[in-house]
Amino acid sequence: RPGGLRITRKADLAKRRAGKKKKLLDFGAWRIGPSENFQDIEYKLIHRVTTSHGLIRNAARLGLARFYVAHGMGAEALGVLRALMRESPSIMRDPKVLALRGLAAYQLGHFADAVSDLEHPALKREPEIHPWLAGIAAARGDWAGAHRLFEDTDPVIQSYPPDMATRFTILAAEAALSMKDIDSATSRLRVLETALVTEAQVDHITYLRGHLAKMSGELPKALSLWEAVAAIGDRPSRAKAAFARVNAMLEEQQIKPDEAIEKLEALRFAWRNDVFEFDLLHELGRLHADNKNYRNALLTFRQAATYYSDIKGAQALTGEMSEVFKKFYDQGDADELPPVSALGIYLEFRELTPSGEEGDELITRLADRLIKVDLLSQAGDLLEHQVVHRLAGRTKAEVGLRGAQIRLMDNAPAKSLDALAKSVVADLPAQLERQRTHAKAVALSKLNKPDEALQLISSDTSDEADELRADILWSAKRWRAASRILARLTGALSTAKIDRESARQLLRRAVALALSKDDVGIGFLRKRFGKAMEKSAYAEAFKAVVGIQPIDTDDYRILARKASELDVFLAFRRNELAQSHNSLPAIN
Repeated sequence: RPGGLRITRKADLAKRRAGKKKKLLDFGAWRIGPSENFQDIEYKLIHRVTTSHGLIRNAARLGLARFYVAHGMGAEALGVLRALMRESPSIMRDPKVLALRGLAAYQLGHFADAVSDLEHPALKREPEIHPWLAGIAAARGDWAGAHRLFEDTDPVIQSYPPDMATRFTILAAEAALSMKDIDSATSRLRVLETALVTEAQVDHITYLRGHLAKMSGELPKALSLWEAVAAIGDRPSRAKAAFARVNAMLEEQQIKPDEAIEKLEALRFAWRNDVFEFDLLHELGRLHADNKNYRNALLTFRQAATYYSDIKGAQALTGEMSEVFKKFYDQGDADELPPVSALGIYLEFRELTPSGEEGDELITRLADRLIKVDLLSQAGDLLEHQVVHRLAGRTKAEVGLRGAQIRLMDNAPAKSLDALAKSVVADLPAQLERQRTHAKAVALSKLNKPDEALQLISSDTSDEADELRADILWSAKRWRAASRILARLTGALSTAKIDRESARQLLRRAVALALSKDDVGIGFLRKRFGKAMEKSAYAEAFKAVVGIQPIDTDDYRILARKASELDVFLAFRRNELAQSHNSLPAIN
């Protein structure tokens, strides 16, 4: 130009291009005409689709889909778009068509599908898409994300048709209140004062004004607004207002937790299937936990986490459940319940058991309680699950042994062998390996396999092994062999003073000799230990068996038979095992 060249500045160029750019979402144009002409316009658009071909038909279908989206008819729009995609799959590369499909999915509440389309790289940064992404975030309980996305979108929202603008303005106000942004919430609620709203929207706005009043320090006004909506409002606003009112009154200690629980339980079916129910269940679970009603707390939390897994906070709820579960068992509250009830809660929520030593200790304490009240089968099942699913190494072998011993106490030798088989671990300490071998031998003996049991411990020369051999032979009614083992165990006893356990062993030896009709052996016992046994708790029984105290033949046989059936030594062994099971370290 005269005077030299003029270079256009980048800012001017960007401004000029922005002015020429068409709107991505032009709902006003997509509606084509006023709502009262909807049916006539729809008929014309459908007629255009059915009477055209090729690219012209595709364009007509796209126009029909936009028309439906602009009127909030997501299902119809998706149906048209699917027909369009079948005929021309490549059309989905167009970001505008992706946006249209995402909006239709949003209108149907198919938020996962909507996000997949609306977060496409070509759309995600589009300001016109932000209100819709904010709506998805709000539906998922991500109010922080919704509030962030609603920032600077007021011009976009106000360009929408009035009914659509009102819906998004209400949602933006709710997001602002959720993040305690009073200024933004106030300005948006002020915009709604002159908006064209439905009766249901009036109720929702009144509910939001209650939150604004509470945040502004006007609790009586807030309670009054919520009470009015809860009394006559539309269903979702009525439920939300009642929930907010109960929470505020509880926070101000105007009602007690029990009363709050009763009121919130009544709201569980007032409105369902959105973030409101998740929040309601979450709060109910907390109140039940604070009231030490742990089962109801965990059940309520589980429902919230299961039904609303897409809601923000659902994943964190699992951690909260674990803390409640751990608290129940750690702080002694589980001990206040009957053991069966404590076990029932554990089995119902077993997946919440802490990992590592903390969880193992919890299971051990519960098993101890079950053993103390003779719930041996349940205790065995508990330890078996621990062995199979939680433990490794030496601890697995120890707990497996404990479970096997409990099964023996419960007279379930086959399950005892199974417990040992499931807890096999290589390179165990000799003492632990010996204990496991002995437990297996006892189980085999109880299964009427004495020879296998004796073979299993044939190379063990310890006193414990001899006691076990005597036990196995006694159970098999091999009295002579049993008496020889008992002789080995009692041969070195003092003839001056005998403790209670040794006296019990001598009584068994005497009974075994009597049942095997070994008069010589009985005479030896009478002569060697007669005086010492007179000072023991088994003096009278010993005298009767070895003949110091005369009895007739029938009485002798009865005594011998009952001594055999009574199984004194086995009773002692079972008692010893039970005492050793109070804690894991006692196994060693």
